Amino acid sequence: MANQHARRRCCHIGIRSNRNPLRIDVFLKVSRLVPRRPLAQKLCESGAIMLNGVAAKSAREVHPGDEITIRSRERVITARVIEVPSKPPSKALASTLYVILDERAIPLT
Repeated sequence: MANQHARRRCCHIGIRSNRNPLRIDVFLKVSRLVPRRPLAQKLCESGAIMLNGVAAKSAREVHPGDEITIRSRERVITARVIEVPSKPPSKALASTLYVILDERAIPLT
């Protein structure tokens, strides 16, 4: 019985590692699109982060090909996820996780 349970658990781990999902707040931090995770969480709570055109909560999973829109006070950035890392990348490699599709300044009124 213990062998079956261990085998089942091992298969489950293999399936998850192939998918490699990451929470959006963690992705924003490791990709350095947002400097800190608590800030990413606040932006998600306020509706300033969109994932594929829908407001994203901080626990939403990010996958390669997803489109993220970040709205801050002074600009709007739209990026496409290229890769979801299994561990935090170095500072030099963080910008390879995404491609900027659009970046606009918001005019002050």
